Amino acid sequence: MASILAFLKNGVFEPDDVEMMSVALDDICEALKIENANPAREVIAERIIGLARNGELSPTLLRERVLKETGISENVAVGRSYPVL
Repeated sequence: MASILAFLKNGVFEPDDVEMMSVALDDICEALKIENANPAREVIAERIIGLARNGELSPTLLRERVLKETGISENVAVGRSYPVL
């Protein structure tokens, strides 16, 4: 997985954190029907990285926050559910 690695320029995260951010990125892009080559994927990745830098590392909360910011309901049925830490 680790699909967010391509967008991590100046950030140091633990491998588990990178995986959780990648899960959020993949789930958001799936919900919004964004393909890998779409430039919007980078915008979403940058938002996830920004939230993670501020301490949010739950893939569920990252997904909900970004979807809410896009105007999409946080109840979109996509992806996996993880416990809120």
